[in-house]
Amino acid sequence: MNKPNIIKLKEQGFCYGVKRAIKLVVNAVNDTSIKKPIYLLGNLVHNSHIDDLLKELGVIVITGDIRLSMLDNIPNASTVVFSAHGVSQKVKDKAKQKDMFIIDTTCPYVEQTFKLIEKEAITSDIYFIGKSNHPESIAASEISDHVFILDPKNIYNEKINKDKLKVAHQTTMSCYDIENIFKEIKEVYPNATVLDMVCKVTENRQNQLNNISNLRLEGTTQIIIVGDKKSNNSTKLFELATRIKIADAVFVSEVTELNLEISRTYDNIIIASGTSTPEALVDEIIDAISSNELFVKSSILPINLI
Repeated sequence: MNKPNIIKLKEQGFCYGVKRAIKLVVNAVNDTSIKKPIYLLGNLVHNSHIDDLLKELGVIVITGDIRLSMLDNIPNASTVVFSAHGVSQKVKDKAKQKDMFIIDTTCPYVEQTFKLIEKEAITSDIYFIGKSNHPESIAASEISDHVFILDPKNIYNEKINKDKLKVAHQTTMSCYDIENIFKEIKEVYPNATVLDMVCKVTENRQNQLNNISNLRLEGTTQIIIVGDKKSNNSTKLFELATRIKIADAVFVSEVTELNLEISRTYDNIIIASGTSTPEALVDEIIDAISSNELFVKSSILPINLI
């Protein structure tokens, strides 16, 4: 049996924002002074394993796309958690009007970018690049009437002041995407300028992939991206991986989705993961590839992920 050379890239596991969000909620669950049940407005982070963990702890997850309307499904004076993706001031104000106890787990970096958008929107229109149904994009669009979500199929927007336009974007977008979309925007709005909003942790993980050609690997190479399909930063890592010509790429959320027999035919395997992917899932994949089994069932329980 072939024993691939397995390279686990340095940047793995939860980023600071994800760790902080999980800790805040778990601490609230264990705090007897906080009113129960605890309601979570959407997914805390984009990882189904974390969703399972919180549900096991008794947290009630409220689903939907529009945070403002989702609040209507939570009783007044309840405990509510805002996800790490952030919410707009409108959502915060409505929660206060409903006399809710708020646990805000917004990633500090996302909060910083929202404040920058709010500041720039005073004097400029803001074109926001991001997935239209992503909670970060929705929250950004609610900051000001001068924030517009970009439609990549139709960049021209008659409502935009072409002479005062700033371009913002989802923090988990790839630098490759931003660069290419901004070039298209500049063709329509020559005076547009871009605001730097890529999360540095996300950027570091993207750079790791872009630099794998420096490893000078011999033989065939497979890149395994570990992350939830709903995770934008994991999806962007996979998109970057597919552009690397010296390797084949696969995208899995856990070991059960990986074809171990195929992976073991490669000489080299490089493993990267999203910022909301537990490192335990990455290590389980590495152990499975190194074993003699053709199929391995995941042994990682949600409670073991923190």
